[in-house]
Amino acid sequence: MNKKLLCAMLISAMSVNFAAPLISRADDIPEPTETQIAEGTQAAEEIYVEEFSAAIDIPTDITDEITVSQRASESYPAIADFVTRLYRTCLNRDPDSTGLDNWVSSIANGQYTAAYAVQGFFSSEEFKKKKLSDKDFVATLYRTMLDREPGQSETDSWVKVRNTGVTDDYMLKGFVESEEFSRICSSSGVTRGSIQLTDVKDKNPSVTAFCSRMYTTCLGRGYDPKGLNDWVNQIVSGNCTASDVVLGFFNSEEFKKRNLSDADYVTAFYKTLLNRAPGQSEIEHWAKLRRAGVSNTHIISGFVGSDEFTNLCANYGMTRGTVKAPGVMLSVMEYSQHPDYPTGCESAALYILLKYYNVNVTMEEIVNALPKGPTPYYSSDGKLYGANPETEFVGNPRSSYSYGVFNVPIANTAEKFKKGASTKKGASLSEVTSLLDWHIPVIVWYSTKPYDGIYYSDSWYDYRTGELVRWPAGEHAVVVCGYSDSGITYSDPNTGSTRTIPRATFEKVFNQLGGRIVYYGY
Repeated sequence: MNKKLLCAMLISAMSVNFAAPLISRADDIPEPTETQIAEGTQAAEEIYVEEFSAAIDIPTDITDEITVSQRASESYPAIADFVTRLYRTCLNRDPDSTGLDNWVSSIANGQYTAAYAVQGFFSSEEFKKKKLSDKDFVATLYRTMLDREPGQSETDSWVKVRNTGVTDDYMLKGFVESEEFSRICSSSGVTRGSIQLTDVKDKNPSVTAFCSRMYTTCLGRGYDPKGLNDWVNQIVSGNCTASDVVLGFFNSEEFKKRNLSDADYVTAFYKTLLNRAPGQSEIEHWAKLRRAGVSNTHIISGFVGSDEFTNLCANYGMTRGTVKAPGVMLSVMEYSQHPDYPTGCESAALYILLKYYNVNVTMEEIVNALPKGPTPYYSSDGKLYGANPETEFVGNPRSSYSYGVFNVPIANTAEKFKKGASTKKGASLSEVTSLLDWHIPVIVWYSTKPYDGIYYSDSWYDYRTGELVRWPAGEHAVVVCGYSDSGITYSDPNTGSTRTIPRATFEKVFNQLGGRIVYYGY
């Protein structure tokens, strides 16, 4: 055989990729003429193919692609069926002969796995151009990979997963590793293989889900891919906590521009941070604070320390963190002592505190449990005697002709309903704010007239010990629930509302009354 014929044969062989056993028949092929070779490589190839086809009795009008595809599908019919289903369910068309041959041959010789093939089809430009809805995408996954239609619950579940922001590869991996797909691969004689996740969102799906829901619940829209990537990367790298993400979204210009009503504003906080809708009383409480000028950051601090938000973070595998801003605002209830307990501010403050910890108790139960002693009365020696507020309530909280009680009896009463009550006399305001930083509200002895300062209006002797008792005019108990650089915020049983007092004013009166506090410890 001369060199020109050999050249023509090599060109033709590369074109048709014929099987090795057929090469032995090449000696039967007539040698091309010098003129044919001189017309170029293409002409020589065409003549060679035509003569070769004639030699093995294959019609000359059948292309080399079909010839090869037929050989692959005939040799590996189960693999051919597997690949054909990928074409029909994923691309909605029959396979082209060249594509089918390439996939079948590569899978059969172990070059490609089923996972690789599936990934190739779903990442192809042809598939992406279909722009399927989430529901149709899930349906295609089931038809392509499991050879069945999904149930409604299956569709809903995977649509929810896709909406968290993970890539399609994350979803494909879930299907590839299923028992159903493994069985299909086994029956088709295909190596299943696996999909390696490389995107940070896919490697941290819980973090991704946490961040994507911030877009929908806080901003009222779907996530943008770049923004989602940035947040996930910041969290995974340890630069952000869950609280940092919350601050970033709710303090963003986009959130502020929504100009939400008070009800919608509070609802956004509850849905985002507590994963539930607020009750009417909760809406009213936080709406009052908002109208009073309390900042987003201050309000957020009241949410991030809650058990509900702590549990939400745990469900997403997130580090909760704390609000990195001066000030805290805890969500404590508002309650009025009037008209049933006109002098019962201390009992009402304890009621507010216990409700913060979801203790099932009534105001009447607290009042009944509180130790009580007589109001001042004249003894035979002409002196006034009465109960000591350091040990018991002076009078009865139900009577307007009574006085009150100090911290120790309130702490002892608190212990009856919830263990762990602590009290202190001589505490500083910084101790109070430190407790608030740990999301611990504090009962503080204060005044109904803070701007007047403290003076002692009455005095008498302890009817048991003879010790002199001096009573501070306007004595009052409140539940401190927040602070900022400039103010102290508390739930006031006397008004049934939340008030904010300048920090300096509050501190002065708090100190005058002895720095008395009651709280539940760490």
